[in-house]
This record gives sequence, structure tokens and C-alpha cells, in this order.
Amino acid sequence: MIDWVELSRSLHGHLGVLAAAALVHPVVFLRPGRPLSRGQRWATGAAAGLLAGVYAGGLALYPGYRASERPALMKDNFELALWFERKEHLAFVAVVLAVSAAIMVLSRRDGSQNGVARAMLAVSSALVVLAAVVGSVVGAWVR
Repeated sequence: MIDWVELSRSLHGHLGVLAAAALVHPVVFLRPGRPLSRGQRWATGAAAGLLAGVYAGGLALYPGYRASERPALMKDNFELALWFERKEHLAFVAVVLAVSAAIMVLSRRDGSQNGVARAMLAVSSALVVLAAVVGSVVGAWVR
């Protein structure tokens, strides 16, 4: 029988890594003052949307983690449990930065905000990678 919770957790983790990779693409092509093509605008919005969707999936999984696994993890390895909580905060900041940058890029056709948006997406991408690494370590420990 399929364990839907485990499948959801695995999907959440894999899509998180994919979101980190997707965020790198806009960082590469965003240049200050250079107008973006339609495809580049779509890629920026899609990367931010994917990250927001992965975060929403994590929010849906969190109550189950908090009820079933967090107490044991806090008892067995308090520091690791705190790292998982930090991961949640890193992911939140990453989502806010990515969505804000995407709004900046999509709202200005002249490319005037591209430099700021690029920096925001670069930081967001780094935070997502860090959150993915921490999540993978915690996930390996819990299993």
C-alpha cells in the first residue's frame, strides 16, 4: 500500500531542490536596464511560483511533523530539531524574496528593476539551497 504522507514528504523535498535550480535561471539572465523577453519573464514567475507552491506543501505537511516526529526529534537530538525550525525560517525568507523579485520583474517591462531583482533572487536561491541541505540532513536523521 502507498504511504501518501511519505510520498508527499519525498515530493516536497525533491521539488524544493528543483525550485532552487529553477531560481538560478533568472539570476543568470537578469541584467540591470536590459528588457526581458516573454520567456524570461515566464521563467522568473514560474520559478517563484514553484518555490511558493513547495512552501505551501511544506505548510500542509508541518502539522503532521509537529504532532508525530518533532517531539521525538526534540528529545533525541535537540540541536537537529532546532536546525529544522531554522530551515522553515530560511524557506519563508526565500519565498518572500523570490515572490517580491518576480513581482518587480513582471511589473516593469523596461528592466529598470532587474539589478535589485537579480540580487534578491540570488539570495533567495542560496537560502533555498541551504534549506534543502538542512531538510535533507534532518530527513535522513528522522528516517
